[in-house]
Amino acid sequence: MKIFIPPAASAPSAAVTKPGLTLYGTEQNDALTGGDDNDSLYGQGGNDVLEGRAGNDSLHGGNGDDHLIGGDGDDQLNDEDGNNILEGGAGNDTIHADIGLAQRGSRTTVDGGDGNDWIEIGLGIAAVAGGNGDDHIVVKTVRYVDAVTSAQPLGIDAGDGDDILYLEGGMQTLRPLLVTGGAGRDAYHFSQTPFLPLLTITDFAAGIGGDMIDVDSLLLVAREASNPFGQAGRLQLVQRGADVVLQHDVDGAAGAEYGWIDRVVLQNTALSGLRSENFGGIDPMGSTTGVELTGTDGDDILTGLRFDDLLRGGNGGDRLHGERGDDLLYGDAGNDVMVGGEGNDRLFGGAGNDWLYDAGGVDEVNLLDGGEGDDLLSTDDDGGNILQGGAGSDSLWTTGSGNLLDGGDGDDKLVVRIGPGVGTVSVTTIHGGAGNDRIELSLERDTGVVADGGAGRDTYALSWRPTQGAITILDFAAGAGGDLLEAGTLAQWTGNPFADGRLRLIQQGSDTLVQVDADGPRGAAGFATAVKLAGVDAATLTAQNIVEGYLPVVVGTAPPVTPTPTPTPTPTPEPSIPAPPTGTTPPPVATPAQPPVVAPVDRTGTTGVDHLLGGAGNDRLDGGSGNDVLMGGAGNDTLIGGSGTDSAHFGGARSDYTITHGADGIQVVDRRGSAGDGSDILIGVERLHFADTSLALDLDGAAGQAYRLYRAAFDRAPDLGGAGYWMARLDAGATLDDIAAGFATSREFADLYGSAPSNEDVVLRMYRNILDRDPDQGGYSFWLDVLDSGRAGVNAVLAQFGESVENRDAVAELIANGIAFTPYGA
Repeated sequence: MKIFIPPAASAPSAAVTKPGLTLYGTEQNDALTGGDDNDSLYGQGGNDVLEGRAGNDSLHGGNGDDHLIGGDGDDQLNDEDGNNILEGGAGNDTIHADIGLAQRGSRTTVDGGDGNDWIEIGLGIAAVAGGNGDDHIVVKTVRYVDAVTSAQPLGIDAGDGDDILYLEGGMQTLRPLLVTGGAGRDAYHFSQTPFLPLLTITDFAAGIGGDMIDVDSLLLVAREASNPFGQAGRLQLVQRGADVVLQHDVDGAAGAEYGWIDRVVLQNTALSGLRSENFGGIDPMGSTTGVELTGTDGDDILTGLRFDDLLRGGNGGDRLHGERGDDLLYGDAGNDVMVGGEGNDRLFGGAGNDWLYDAGGVDEVNLLDGGEGDDLLSTDDDGGNILQGGAGSDSLWTTGSGNLLDGGDGDDKLVVRIGPGVGTVSVTTIHGGAGNDRIELSLERDTGVVADGGAGRDTYALSWRPTQGAITILDFAAGAGGDLLEAGTLAQWTGNPFADGRLRLIQQGSDTLVQVDADGPRGAAGFATAVKLAGVDAATLTAQNIVEGYLPVVVGTAPPVTPTPTPTPTPTPEPSIPAPPTGTTPPPVATPAQPPVVAPVDRTGTTGVDHLLGGAGNDRLDGGSGNDVLMGGAGNDTLIGGSGTDSAHFGGARSDYTITHGADGIQVVDRRGSAGDGSDILIGVERLHFADTSLALDLDGAAGQAYRLYRAAFDRAPDLGGAGYWMARLDAGATLDDIAAGFATSREFADLYGSAPSNEDVVLRMYRNILDRDPDQGGYSFWLDVLDSGRAGVNAVLAQFGESVENRDAVAELIANGIAFTPYGA
């Protein structure tokens, strides 16, 4: 029997171009056939045959043993009762056949057919075939909380394509799975539960580019920094005949409640052929070392793994993704796309118009450096993230507080948008750099912002709400050709907010306060300070500093002008100065104006990574612990780095400064006079960055180690780029032995020590090249025995010679005033 119901008169959605038939069967055995449009067929009771044919059809079998045929199009097939046959046919189909083991004797089969299908099944199914295409197959057991089990495996043939199998756990082990992934790179995922059916894979492709098991989804703990195959003792691989078995200990080596349980069997697989890529970037041998990948001159896709990776794109428009760990990503030349992923990452775009993104997260600190070109840099979440645009007209975006945005040279756009809710109340620092920059702020919760537009005519579009604190602008240039403020954006008003009583200026000491009355003169909110213009005389602000051209209204000075002033008796009395009318600028006072007194800034950082920016006064910036960034600006400042590898930034070239070492710290004097950075004292600051170069002062840290190792390996000082690269590696956690291993395998080392030197030659040449002398017999015998016995390799011995007292003394004078370097990726 067939019943036709006309489609509803509502307009079709964008995905449904033409509604078709809606057919309902009876309780008998029906045959329902759709047309070429998007049909809906309902079998109801009985053993029905439903065929959708062309179009995106919806087929529902109902009770009975049904046969559902989707045909062409992206169809939906649903039948969870009886012994059914579900065939998706061509197209990206969705098939639901969640039949559990409690329905004994089910002979239901599912065939997705061609296309990228989504198939959800229960363990009561007889067989599943994904067909060609990238299919998702979800095996659901959690629905059935009974003790029904079956020793007969459920056979799944995913078919060709990059398929994904997701196994949901139940309340107990129910029925094993026998899966053939087919051609393509297949992935296997689990729900985090100790109750999972045993999964046997008949054709697991081992090695790079092969199949993948998401072992993180197998563990019952949050993602750990350690390797679960290592000391944590949560996973292990066992060769059992021709097969490899992945075993799981739920509570790991530290627990005693659970033991090793077989989770996955890889048939006809050799343990030696399995790699990190087969386990989501986790080394099955237990290592925590990241990968180093280098691209070609073409457009490459490089993806890191679980730990601390180094990715270099090379030429071309590359796509780099660090994934987890503290990663280093270098785009190099070309228009690159770079994503840091989880961890404390550093991304360097290099030449080209690059897009750099890192989501950040709790306790994560990321550095995004665009380099040359018109770059887009963005980060989410609160934290100590650094966004540096570099040369070019860049766009810098963040949705979190506590970050540093530095546009660099060029006409940049810097945007901070922080939504409502609870978050870290920390200062966001904005430095526009040279150029006509646009700074946009939209803040919906209380968080501090300090902005420095830099040279050029900058525009501030500040969306302010009473729930937030005042925004501080350190270098707002007043008058003709100066900086600009969008009055309408600040007051959230379409008319003239000054004339309408919603915006006003008031002098407070040497600063100008820009105040907003959120609900106007008739409301009860009253004025509150939205912006502080540090060191700006309100009387010098004109309509040329307002984007809309409104004349700013100054309603107060320090000391404030009373509404009806009384003349003060003097030997030569002058007439009293009347209060200025609304909307006009008061006439100048006859006495000469005194220069404003610039109040010093005193800021102290936190235990994390801080970005502290001074003003025009004699400031004191204390970074505290963490790798802090300090920018004193004008004035005679005191910059205290604290613990960590801290850096100070200066606006001029290295030749503009005199650097001297004294008992009270390091003094950096800007010889350019009042236009420069003043005379600063640095305490506990390891790196200095100038406009044209950088200088490292951590002679007992990474910088000194890199320099001494260069002298030891190559008998020369490092080039600027090389020093920057190896310092970055050491800063990122590489050991001196790791760096020495790279040196010892280089062509330059072979030229100096020989292409295949004996251990005797190596020791002799190290003495002569590094210490400039022949070895004493005792020392020679000792180091020769170290190499001959295998207690250490050439790299470890090279590192020891580099840090020896003799070599340190030999190079001490050469690096006493710092080590010049180019930051890697700059």
